[in-house]
Amino acid sequence: MATGRRPRGSRVTHHGRDAVGERHPVHLVWRTADDVPSLRRNAVYPRVIAALRRMRERDSFRVVSACVLGNHLHLLGECDSAETLGRAMLSLGTSIAMRVNRATGHRGAVFEDRYFVRHLRTPTEVARVVAYVLGNEKHHGFEPRAPLQLAEPATWLLREGWKRATSGARGAAEEHGQVIGESAGAQAGKIRDPMSRRLQISLPR
Repeated sequence: MATGRRPRGSRVTHHGRDAVGERHPVHLVWRTADDVPSLRRNAVYPRVIAALRRMRERDSFRVVSACVLGNHLHLLGECDSAETLGRAMLSLGTSIAMRVNRATGHRGAVFEDRYFVRHLRTPTEVARVVAYVLGNEKHHGFEPRAPLQLAEPATWLLREGWKRATSGARGAAEEHGQVIGESAGAQAGKIRDPMSRRLQISLPR
C-alpha cells in the first residue's frame, strides 16, 4: 500500500481557513483510516470512482481530476468558498464510505477527520500539481489507469493559465494534457512533490 509523503503545513479548524475562492483551484489530499482496505482493490476502486463522478459537477464544487491510491486520494478541484468545500468533502466522504463499507464489510468512517488542501494561485503551481496528481500512480509503483478527467475546469488557471507556467512545469503538465483539454501523453518520470505548503483541515462534527 502506498503511503505517500506526509504533507507539511499549518493545522487549522474547519471554520478557521480562508483564501478558498472561485478564482483558484485547490489540490486536496485525504487519507483513509488505518483499518480501511486498499482503495485500489478491484472490488473497491470502481465504487470510489462512482462516488467521485457523482460529485464532479455540483454548482459550487467541481472535481476536475483525481488519483486514487491505496490509502489516500488526490483531488484537483474548484470551489466557490471554504464553506462550500467543507460541505462537499463531508458529502464525498459519506458517499465513498457507504460504497467501500458495502464492498468490504468495513464499518465506520473510511477517511481521517482531517484532509489537506493547497490553494493554487499561479500558473506554475497549477501545472506542477496537474503533473503530480496525474502521474502519481506510476510514482507510487501502481500500473497507471486512464487519467480521471471528471468535470470541465471553470477557472482561468486550469483552462488556460497553466500555459504561462515556467517551461519545466508546463512541459510536465502537457504530458498529462487530458485534464486540461489536450491529448494525454506519457506518464511523467520523476515527479516533484508540490505540496509543501498545505493546510490541514478538520471536518465539522
